[in-house]
Amino acid sequence: MLEVALVSAGRASALYTPKNQMIAQWMALCDAHPEWASYESIGKSIRGNDIWLFKIGTPTGGRVMYDGQCHGSEDGGTEILYKFCKWLLESNDPLANHILRYNYHLIVPVLNVDSTARQNMRREYVLENGTIIKVPYGVDLNRNGIYRWGETGSADPNNDYEYRGLYGGSEPETMALHNAMGKYRPDIYVNTHNGGEYMLHYANTPLEEKIKTLKARYEQQYNITNPYPANRGGRGGFLSADATGSWNASGWLWEITTWENLTPTLDEWLSKYYPRAFPVLLAFAEAVEKEPPPIPETPPPPIIIPTTPPETNNTNQAANHIEYDIAITNITISTPQNITQGEIISILITIFNNSTQTETSNLTLHANNMPIATQQIILQPNNTTNITLLWNTANFTEGNYTLTAHVQPITNETNMVNNTFKITDIQIISTYENKQEKPPLIIIIASALLIATLLLLMLAPRLKRQLKSSSNSKLEG
Repeated sequence: MLEVALVSAGRASALYTPKNQMIAQWMALCDAHPEWASYESIGKSIRGNDIWLFKIGTPTGGRVMYDGQCHGSEDGGTEILYKFCKWLLESNDPLANHILRYNYHLIVPVLNVDSTARQNMRREYVLENGTIIKVPYGVDLNRNGIYRWGETGSADPNNDYEYRGLYGGSEPETMALHNAMGKYRPDIYVNTHNGGEYMLHYANTPLEEKIKTLKARYEQQYNITNPYPANRGGRGGFLSADATGSWNASGWLWEITTWENLTPTLDEWLSKYYPRAFPVLLAFAEAVEKEPPPIPETPPPPIIIPTTPPETNNTNQAANHIEYDIAITNITISTPQNITQGEIISILITIFNNSTQTETSNLTLHANNMPIATQQIILQPNNTTNITLLWNTANFTEGNYTLTAHVQPITNETNMVNNTFKITDIQIISTYENKQEKPPLIIIIASALLIATLLLLMLAPRLKRQLKSSSNSKLEG
Protein backbone atom coordinates (compact mmCIF):
# COMPACT_ATOMS: atom_id res chain seq x y z
CA MET A 1 0.00 0.00 0.00
CA LEU A 2 1.36 3.39 -1.03
CA GLU A 3 1.31 6.44 1.16
CA VAL A 4 -0.24 9.20 -0.92
CA ALA A 5 0.94 12.80 -0.98
CA LEU A 6 -1.19 15.87 -1.44
CA VAL A 7 -2.13 16.44 -5.07
CA SER A 8 0.11 18.96 -6.79
CA ALA A 9 -1.42 22.11 -8.15
CA GLY A 10 -2.06 21.85 -11.89
CA ARG A 11 -2.80 18.12 -12.09
CA ALA A 12 -5.45 15.87 -10.62
CA SER A 13 -3.19 13.31 -8.93
CA ALA A 14 0.15 13.08 -7.13
CA LEU A 15 1.81 11.49 -10.21
CA TYR A 16 1.19 11.51 -13.94
CA THR A 17 1.73 7.74 -14.04
CA PRO A 18 1.18 5.51 -10.96
CA LYS A 19 4.36 3.87 -9.73
CA ASN A 20 3.38 0.27 -10.50
CA GLN A 21 2.21 1.24 -13.99
CA MET A 22 5.42 3.15 -14.65
CA ILE A 23 7.58 0.17 -13.65
CA ALA A 24 5.47 -2.10 -15.89
CA GLN A 25 5.98 0.32 -18.82
CA TRP A 26 9.75 0.25 -18.36
CA MET A 27 9.77 -3.55 -18.19
CA ALA A 28 7.66 -3.86 -21.34
CA LEU A 29 9.95 -1.43 -23.18
CA CYS A 30 13.04 -3.44 -22.24
CA ASP A 31 11.39 -6.80 -22.96
CA ALA A 32 10.62 -5.57 -26.48
CA HIS A 33 14.32 -4.83 -27.12
CA PRO A 34 16.37 -7.57 -25.41
CA GLU A 35 19.32 -6.88 -27.73
CA TRP A 36 19.77 -3.47 -26.11
CA ALA A 37 17.96 -3.50 -22.77
CA SER A 38 17.60 -5.47 -19.55
CA TYR A 39 16.68 -4.85 -15.93
CA GLU A 40 17.32 -6.12 -12.43
CA SER A 41 16.21 -5.53 -8.84
CA ILE A 42 18.97 -3.74 -6.93
CA GLY A 43 17.34 -4.13 -3.52
CA LYS A 44 14.20 -3.79 -1.44
CA SER A 45 12.49 -0.74 0.02
CA ILE A 46 11.63 -0.27 3.70
CA ARG A 47 8.30 -1.99 2.90
CA GLY A 48 9.97 -4.85 1.00
CA ASN A 49 9.16 -3.71 -2.56
CA ASP A 50 11.69 -4.19 -5.36
CA ILE A 51 13.75 -1.22 -6.54
CA TRP A 52 14.35 -1.68 -10.27
CA LEU A 53 17.33 -0.67 -12.37
CA PHE A 54 16.92 -0.55 -16.17
CA LYS A 55 20.03 -0.93 -18.36
CA ILE A 56 19.96 0.36 -21.93
CA GLY A 57 22.78 0.41 -24.48
CA THR A 58 26.23 -1.18 -24.65
CA PRO A 59 27.82 -2.28 -21.34
CA THR A 60 31.27 -1.15 -22.49
CA GLY A 61 29.98 2.32 -23.39
CA GLY A 62 30.21 5.50 -21.34
CA ARG A 63 27.93 5.09 -18.34
CA VAL A 64 25.28 7.62 -17.36
CA MET A 65 23.11 6.78 -14.35
CA TYR A 66 19.84 8.51 -13.43
CA ASP A 67 17.32 8.20 -10.63
CA GLY A 68 13.74 9.40 -10.38
CA GLN A 69 11.29 9.89 -7.54
CA CYS A 70 13.74 9.81 -4.65
CA HIS A 71 11.06 12.16 -3.33
CA GLY A 72 7.88 10.22 -3.86
CA SER A 73 5.84 12.57 -6.05
CA GLU A 74 8.72 14.18 -7.99
CA ASP A 75 8.22 12.36 -11.28
CA GLY A 76 9.56 14.86 -13.82
CA GLY A 77 12.79 12.93 -14.33
CA THR A 78 10.98 9.60 -14.55
CA GLU A 79 8.68 10.78 -17.34
CA ILE A 80 11.42 12.59 -19.29
CA LEU A 81 13.73 9.57 -19.12
CA TYR A 82 11.02 7.14 -20.24
CA LYS A 83 10.30 9.25 -23.33
CA PHE A 84 14.04 9.55 -24.02
CA CYS A 85 14.61 5.78 -23.75
CA LYS A 86 11.62 5.07 -26.02
CA TRP A 87 13.30 7.33 -28.57
CA LEU A 88 16.59 5.45 -28.13
CA LEU A 89 15.01 2.03 -28.62
CA GLU A 90 12.18 2.69 -31.08
CA SER A 91 13.05 5.66 -33.30
CA ASN A 92 15.85 4.14 -35.41
CA ASP A 93 17.24 7.68 -35.50
CA PRO A 94 20.98 7.63 -36.39
CA LEU A 95 21.78 9.67 -33.27
CA ALA A 96 19.76 7.29 -31.09
CA ASN A 97 21.55 4.30 -32.59
CA HIS A 98 24.90 6.02 -31.97
CA ILE A 99 24.05 6.55 -28.30
CA LEU A 100 22.96 2.91 -27.93
CA ARG A 101 26.34 1.78 -29.26
CA TYR A 102 28.52 4.32 -27.44
CA ASN A 103 26.71 4.61 -24.07
CA TYR A 104 25.23 2.52 -21.30
CA HIS A 105 22.29 4.21 -19.56
CA LEU A 106 21.47 2.97 -16.04
CA ILE A 107 18.11 4.21 -14.80
CA VAL A 108 16.30 3.81 -11.46
CA PRO A 109 13.00 5.46 -12.43
CA VAL A 110 11.34 5.02 -9.01
CA LEU A 111 13.61 5.05 -5.94
CA ASN A 112 10.95 5.82 -3.31
CA VAL A 113 8.73 2.95 -4.42
CA ASP A 114 6.49 2.87 -1.33
CA SER A 115 5.18 6.40 -1.16
CA THR A 116 4.11 9.46 -3.10
CA ALA A 117 5.02 11.55 -0.04
CA ARG A 118 8.36 13.37 -0.06
CA GLN A 119 10.01 11.06 2.48
CA ASN A 120 10.10 7.27 2.63
CA MET A 121 7.93 4.97 4.73
CA ARG A 122 10.21 4.38 7.71
CA ARG A 123 8.26 4.88 10.91
CA GLU A 124 10.75 3.94 13.62
CA TYR A 125 14.31 2.90 14.46
CA VAL A 126 14.91 0.18 17.05
CA LEU A 127 18.36 0.56 18.60
CA GLU A 128 20.49 -2.29 19.93
CA ASN A 129 19.61 -1.40 23.53
CA GLY A 130 15.90 -1.62 22.74
CA THR A 131 15.29 2.12 22.49
CA ILE A 132 12.68 3.02 19.87
CA ILE A 133 12.94 6.28 17.93
CA LYS A 134 9.67 7.18 16.25
CA VAL A 135 9.84 8.61 12.73
CA PRO A 136 6.31 9.79 11.92
CA TYR A 137 7.08 11.26 8.49
CA GLY A 138 9.87 9.03 7.19
CA VAL A 139 13.38 9.86 5.94
CA ASP A 140 14.38 12.18 3.10
CA LEU A 141 16.44 9.90 0.85
CA ASN A 142 18.26 12.88 -0.65
CA ARG A 143 19.60 13.81 2.78
CA ASN A 144 20.56 10.22 3.66
CA GLY A 145 23.51 9.77 1.27
CA ILE A 146 26.62 8.23 2.81
CA TYR A 147 29.27 10.70 1.69
CA ARG A 148 29.64 13.55 4.23
CA TRP A 149 26.25 12.72 5.72
CA GLY A 150 25.09 15.26 8.28
CA GLU A 151 26.05 18.39 6.33
CA THR A 152 22.44 18.95 5.31
CA GLY A 153 18.95 18.00 6.44
CA SER A 154 17.45 17.87 9.90
CA ALA A 155 18.51 15.66 12.82
CA ASP A 156 14.96 15.83 14.22
CA PRO A 157 13.04 12.59 13.48
CA ASN A 158 9.80 14.61 13.69
CA ASN A 159 10.81 16.79 10.74
CA ASP A 160 8.33 16.25 7.92
CA TYR A 161 10.46 17.67 5.09
CA GLU A 162 14.17 16.78 5.30
CA TYR A 163 14.88 14.35 8.14
CA ARG A 164 18.28 12.88 7.25
CA GLY A 165 17.94 9.58 9.10
CA LEU A 166 19.84 8.01 11.98
CA TYR A 167 23.09 7.81 9.98
CA GLY A 168 24.27 7.99 6.37
CA GLY A 169 22.82 5.07 4.42
CA SER A 170 20.37 4.13 7.19
CA GLU A 171 17.64 3.54 4.59
CA PRO A 172 17.52 0.44 2.37
CA GLU A 173 16.60 2.57 -0.65
CA THR A 174 19.71 4.71 -0.18
CA MET A 175 21.95 1.66 0.20
CA ALA A 176 20.43 -0.09 -2.82
CA LEU A 177 21.32 2.92 -4.96
CA HIS A 178 24.76 3.32 -3.34
CA ASN A 179 25.61 -0.35 -3.98
CA ALA A 180 24.35 -0.15 -7.58
CA MET A 181 26.68 2.82 -8.14
CA GLY A 182 29.53 0.74 -6.72
CA LYS A 183 28.66 -2.20 -8.94
CA TYR A 184 28.31 -0.30 -12.23
CA ARG A 185 30.61 2.70 -11.54
CA PRO A 186 28.84 5.30 -13.71
CA ASP A 187 30.87 8.12 -15.23
CA ILE A 188 27.95 10.50 -14.59
CA TYR A 189 25.15 10.26 -12.04
CA VAL A 190 22.04 12.49 -12.19
CA ASN A 191 19.54 12.85 -9.33
CA THR A 192 16.26 14.29 -10.71
CA HIS A 193 13.60 16.40 -8.95
CA ASN A 194 10.50 18.55 -9.25
CA GLY A 195 10.50 21.94 -7.57
CA GLY A 196 12.78 24.18 -9.62
CA GLU A 197 14.38 24.59 -13.03
CA TYR A 198 18.16 24.38 -12.64
CA MET A 199 21.12 22.00 -12.42
CA LEU A 200 23.87 21.64 -9.80
CA HIS A 201 27.12 19.69 -10.19
CA TYR A 202 28.84 18.64 -6.96
CA ALA A 203 32.41 18.63 -8.29
CA ASN A 204 34.14 21.07 -10.62
CA THR A 205 36.41 19.12 -12.95
CA PRO A 206 37.04 19.29 -16.71
CA LEU A 207 34.20 16.76 -17.19
CA GLU A 208 31.62 19.13 -15.71
CA GLU A 209 32.88 21.92 -17.95
CA LYS A 210 32.74 19.58 -20.96
CA ILE A 211 29.13 18.69 -20.15
CA LYS A 212 28.14 22.35 -19.92
CA THR A 213 29.87 23.14 -23.22
CA LEU A 214 28.06 20.28 -24.99
CA LYS A 215 24.78 21.30 -23.37
CA ALA A 216 25.11 24.84 -24.71
CA ARG A 217 25.97 23.52 -28.18
CA TYR A 218 22.91 21.25 -28.32
CA GLU A 219 20.66 23.98 -26.92
CA GLN A 220 21.76 26.27 -29.73
CA GLN A 221 21.25 23.48 -32.27
CA TYR A 222 17.69 22.85 -31.06
CA ASN A 223 16.87 26.55 -30.57
CA ILE A 224 16.28 26.33 -26.83
CA THR A 225 15.73 29.87 -25.54
CA ASN A 226 15.13 29.00 -21.87
CA PRO A 227 17.91 26.50 -20.99
CA TYR A 228 18.46 25.06 -17.53
CA PRO A 229 21.17 27.05 -15.73
CA ALA A 230 24.00 24.79 -14.53
CA ASN A 231 26.29 25.72 -11.65
CA ARG A 232 28.38 24.13 -8.96
CA GLY A 233 26.43 23.27 -5.80
CA GLY A 234 25.12 20.61 -3.48
CA ARG A 235 26.10 19.37 -0.03
CA GLY A 236 27.12 16.20 1.77
CA GLY A 237 24.24 13.79 2.28
CA PHE A 238 22.89 14.48 -1.22
CA LEU A 239 22.80 11.44 -3.52
CA SER A 240 24.80 13.39 -6.10
CA ALA A 241 27.48 14.03 -3.47
CA ASP A 242 27.59 10.31 -2.65
CA ALA A 243 28.14 9.49 -6.34
CA THR A 244 31.07 11.89 -6.48
CA GLY A 245 32.59 11.29 -3.05
CA SER A 246 32.13 7.52 -2.84
CA TRP A 247 32.46 6.47 -6.48
CA ASN A 248 34.25 9.31 -8.28
CA ALA A 249 31.35 9.97 -10.68
CA SER A 250 30.34 13.40 -11.94
CA GLY A 251 27.38 13.93 -9.61
CA TRP A 252 24.47 16.18 -10.65
CA LEU A 253 21.19 17.33 -9.15
CA TRP A 254 18.64 18.30 -11.80
CA GLU A 255 15.46 20.19 -10.89
CA ILE A 256 13.40 19.62 -14.03
CA THR A 257 10.09 21.39 -13.36
CA THR A 258 8.46 23.73 -10.91
CA TRP A 259 5.29 22.56 -9.20
CA GLU A 260 3.37 25.52 -10.60
CA ASN A 261 4.16 24.47 -14.18
CA LEU A 262 2.72 20.97 -13.87
CA THR A 263 -0.12 20.75 -16.37
CA PRO A 264 -3.36 18.74 -16.18
CA THR A 265 -2.12 16.12 -18.68
CA LEU A 266 1.23 14.38 -19.17
CA ASP A 267 1.31 15.06 -22.91
CA GLU A 268 0.88 18.77 -22.33
CA TRP A 269 3.67 18.82 -19.75
CA LEU A 270 6.04 16.77 -21.92
CA SER A 271 5.46 19.05 -24.90
CA LYS A 272 6.67 21.91 -22.71
CA TYR A 273 9.62 20.32 -20.89
CA TYR A 274 10.96 17.46 -23.02
CA PRO A 275 12.42 19.79 -25.70
CA ARG A 276 14.30 21.67 -22.94
CA ALA A 277 15.57 18.43 -21.36
CA PHE A 278 16.59 16.69 -24.61
CA PRO A 279 19.83 18.70 -25.16
CA VAL A 280 20.85 17.99 -21.55
CA LEU A 281 20.40 14.25 -22.05
CA LEU A 282 22.43 14.37 -25.27
CA ALA A 283 25.21 16.33 -23.57
CA PHE A 284 25.51 13.82 -20.73
CA ALA A 285 25.72 10.95 -23.23
CA GLU A 286 28.28 12.53 -25.56
CA ALA A 287 30.49 13.72 -22.70
CA VAL A 288 31.42 10.15 -21.73
CA GLU A 289 30.74 8.12 -24.88
CA LYS A 290 33.19 5.31 -25.61
CA GLU A 291 34.06 3.57 -28.86
CA PRO A 292 32.39 0.14 -28.91
CA PRO A 293 34.57 -2.91 -29.45
CA PRO A 294 34.96 -3.84 -33.15
CA ILE A 295 32.68 -6.52 -34.53
CA PRO A 296 34.78 -9.43 -35.83
CA GLU A 297 34.39 -10.09 -39.56
CA THR A 298 34.57 -13.85 -39.09
CA PRO A 299 33.38 -15.89 -36.13
CA PRO A 300 36.08 -16.86 -33.65
CA PRO A 301 37.44 -20.42 -33.82
CA PRO A 302 35.64 -22.95 -31.67
CA ILE A 303 36.93 -23.52 -28.18
CA ILE A 304 38.33 -27.03 -27.78
CA ILE A 305 38.09 -28.40 -24.27
CA PRO A 306 40.95 -30.84 -23.60
CA THR A 307 40.06 -34.27 -22.25
CA THR A 308 42.85 -33.97 -19.66
CA PRO A 309 43.64 -30.81 -17.75
CA PRO A 310 46.69 -28.90 -19.01
CA GLU A 311 49.71 -28.55 -16.78
CA THR A 312 48.88 -25.02 -15.70
CA ASN A 313 47.70 -23.49 -12.49
CA ASN A 314 43.92 -23.59 -12.88
CA THR A 315 43.46 -21.77 -9.60
CA ASN A 316 45.27 -18.74 -10.97
CA GLN A 317 43.28 -18.89 -14.20
CA ALA A 318 40.03 -18.82 -12.25
CA ALA A 319 41.27 -15.96 -10.14
CA ASN A 320 41.62 -13.85 -13.28
CA HIS A 321 37.81 -13.73 -13.48
CA ILE A 322 37.36 -12.49 -9.93
CA GLU A 323 37.59 -8.89 -8.80
CA TYR A 324 39.51 -8.24 -5.59
CA ASP A 325 38.81 -4.85 -4.10
CA ILE A 326 37.47 -3.59 -0.78
CA ALA A 327 37.08 0.10 -0.03
CA ILE A 328 36.21 2.39 2.87
CA THR A 329 33.66 4.81 1.42
CA ASN A 330 32.73 6.96 4.41
CA ILE A 331 33.18 7.73 8.11
CA THR A 332 30.35 9.22 10.19
CA ILE A 333 31.06 10.59 13.68
CA SER A 334 28.35 10.90 16.32
CA THR A 335 29.88 14.18 17.58
CA PRO A 336 31.60 15.74 14.56
CA GLN A 337 32.76 18.96 16.26
CA ASN A 338 34.03 20.03 19.68
CA ILE A 339 34.33 16.64 21.32
CA THR A 340 34.47 16.89 25.10
CA GLN A 341 37.58 15.29 26.58
CA GLY A 342 36.53 12.02 28.17
CA GLU A 343 33.49 11.60 25.92
CA ILE A 344 32.92 8.24 24.23
CA ILE A 345 32.34 8.80 20.52
CA SER A 346 30.55 6.42 18.15
CA ILE A 347 32.25 6.17 14.74
CA LEU A 348 30.39 4.50 11.86
CA ILE A 349 32.70 3.19 9.12
CA THR A 350 31.19 2.17 5.76
CA ILE A 351 33.05 -0.48 3.75
CA PHE A 352 32.17 -1.76 0.27
CA ASN A 353 33.28 -5.20 -0.93
CA ASN A 354 33.60 -4.97 -4.70
CA SER A 355 34.80 -8.57 -4.87
CA THR A 356 32.67 -11.40 -6.14
CA GLN A 357 33.20 -13.49 -3.04
CA THR A 358 33.00 -13.12 0.74
CA GLU A 359 36.14 -11.53 2.19
CA THR A 360 37.63 -11.34 5.71
CA SER A 361 39.87 -8.46 6.74
CA ASN A 362 41.00 -6.37 9.72
CA LEU A 363 39.76 -2.83 10.30
CA THR A 364 41.88 -0.38 12.32
CA LEU A 365 41.13 3.14 13.50
CA HIS A 366 43.70 5.74 14.61
CA ALA A 367 43.54 9.30 15.92
CA ASN A 368 46.72 10.87 14.59
CA ASN A 369 49.19 8.02 15.23
CA MET A 370 47.46 6.65 18.32
CA PRO A 371 45.40 3.47 17.93
CA ILE A 372 41.72 3.58 18.87
CA ALA A 373 40.32 0.18 17.89
CA THR A 374 40.89 -2.92 15.76
CA GLN A 375 38.21 -5.34 14.59
CA GLN A 376 38.05 -8.35 12.30
CA ILE A 377 35.31 -7.95 9.71
CA ILE A 378 33.50 -10.23 7.27
CA LEU A 379 32.33 -8.57 4.05
CA GLN A 380 29.66 -10.04 1.80
CA PRO A 381 30.29 -9.93 -1.98
CA ASN A 382 29.20 -6.78 -3.86
CA ASN A 383 27.74 -5.33 -0.70
CA THR A 384 28.20 -2.55 1.85
CA THR A 385 28.89 -3.20 5.53
CA ASN A 386 28.60 -0.62 8.33
CA ILE A 387 30.96 -1.12 11.29
CA THR A 388 30.61 0.93 14.49
CA LEU A 389 33.72 1.52 16.61
CA LEU A 390 33.90 3.45 19.88
CA TRP A 391 36.51 6.09 20.69
CA ASN A 392 37.10 6.78 24.39
CA THR A 393 38.74 10.21 24.40
CA ALA A 394 39.65 10.18 28.12
CA ASN A 395 43.37 9.62 27.40
CA PHE A 396 43.57 12.09 24.51
CA THR A 397 44.74 15.64 25.18
CA GLU A 398 43.07 18.76 23.86
CA GLY A 399 43.81 19.62 20.25
CA ASN A 400 43.10 18.75 16.62
CA TYR A 401 43.11 15.16 15.41
CA THR A 402 42.95 13.31 12.12
CA LEU A 403 40.91 10.11 12.19
CA THR A 404 42.28 7.40 9.89
CA ALA A 405 40.40 4.20 9.16
CA HIS A 406 42.27 1.46 7.32
CA VAL A 407 41.09 -1.90 6.10
CA GLN A 408 43.79 -4.50 5.48
CA PRO A 409 44.11 -5.40 1.78
CA ILE A 410 42.75 -8.78 0.79
CA THR A 411 44.63 -11.41 -1.18
CA ASN A 412 45.21 -10.41 -4.82
CA GLU A 413 43.96 -6.85 -4.25
CA THR A 414 45.81 -4.30 -6.38
CA ASN A 415 43.88 -1.07 -5.70
CA MET A 416 45.06 -0.02 -2.23
CA VAL A 417 44.19 3.68 -2.47
CA ASN A 418 40.60 3.25 -1.30
CA ASN A 419 41.55 1.04 1.67
CA THR A 420 42.20 4.15 3.78
CA PHE A 421 39.80 6.98 4.65
CA LYS A 422 40.70 10.10 6.65
CA ILE A 423 38.75 12.88 8.36
CA THR A 424 40.70 15.94 9.49
CA ASP A 425 40.13 18.78 11.96
CA ILE A 426 38.49 16.73 14.69
CA GLN A 427 38.83 18.88 17.82
CA ILE A 428 38.90 17.69 21.43
CA ILE A 429 38.27 20.42 23.99
CA SER A 430 38.37 20.40 27.79
CA THR A 431 35.35 19.70 29.96
CA TYR A 432 35.59 23.21 31.41
CA GLU A 433 35.71 24.86 27.99
CA ASN A 434 32.85 22.81 26.59
CA LYS A 435 30.45 22.72 29.50
CA GLN A 436 31.44 25.99 31.16
CA GLU A 437 31.62 24.29 34.54
CA LYS A 438 32.57 26.22 37.67
CA PRO A 439 36.31 26.21 38.37
CA PRO A 440 37.61 23.91 41.10
CA LEU A 441 37.18 25.04 44.78
CA ILE A 442 40.94 25.51 45.31
CA ILE A 443 40.99 28.05 42.46
CA ILE A 444 38.06 29.92 44.02
CA ILE A 445 39.78 30.05 47.47
CA ALA A 446 43.12 31.14 45.99
CA SER A 447 41.40 33.86 43.98
CA ALA A 448 39.57 35.12 47.08
CA LEU A 449 42.80 35.24 49.12
CA LEU A 450 44.55 37.13 46.36
CA ILE A 451 41.75 39.70 46.15
CA ALA A 452 41.73 40.10 49.96
CA THR A 453 45.50 40.65 50.02
CA LEU A 454 45.27 43.29 47.30
CA LEU A 455 42.51 45.07 49.18
CA LEU A 456 44.55 45.09 52.40
CA LEU A 457 47.55 46.52 50.60
CA MET A 458 45.40 49.23 49.09
CA LEU A 459 43.69 50.10 52.39
CA ALA A 460 46.75 49.87 54.67
CA PRO A 461 47.86 53.56 54.35
CA ARG A 462 44.33 54.80 55.07
CA LEU A 463 44.00 52.57 58.14
CA LYS A 464 47.38 53.75 59.41
CA ARG A 465 46.33 57.41 59.10
CA GLN A 466 43.03 56.72 60.84
CA LEU A 467 44.75 54.98 63.77
CA LYS A 468 47.25 57.86 64.16
CA SER A 469 44.46 60.44 64.09
CA SER A 470 42.52 58.51 66.72
CA SER A 471 45.57 58.32 68.96
CA ASN A 472 46.20 62.09 68.74
CA SER A 473 42.60 62.83 69.58
CA LYS A 474 42.83 60.83 72.79
CA LEU A 475 46.00 62.62 73.84
CA GLU A 476 44.36 66.00 73.29
CA GLY A 477 41.17 65.04 75.11
